[in-house]
Amino acid sequence: MVGAGPTQGSVARRPIPGGHFMVARLLAPQFVILYLFAASAACVHFRGKMKLRLGRQLADHSTWLAPYNVLMYLFQAVPNKPVL
Repeated sequence: MVGAGPTQGSVARRPIPGGHFMVARLLAPQFVILYLFAASAACVHFRGKMKLRLGRQLADHSTWLAPYNVLMYLFQAVPNKPVL
């Protein structure tokens, strides 16, 4: 075959520009703060028996105060029992 080179008919593999910086970018401080906020909101959401819909959960005050609430859950001295 005339003109059949090793790249003809196949996709040439090129490195992704800035590919090695992608992980560093995802671990930037502003994203880490966002990940911690999302994890604490998920922790507060799945903690109780009653779950709210996503739209209502995002508008609820418990989601916005979730980082503070998670810290209070972690460092409380009393056991986690309901009070009658």
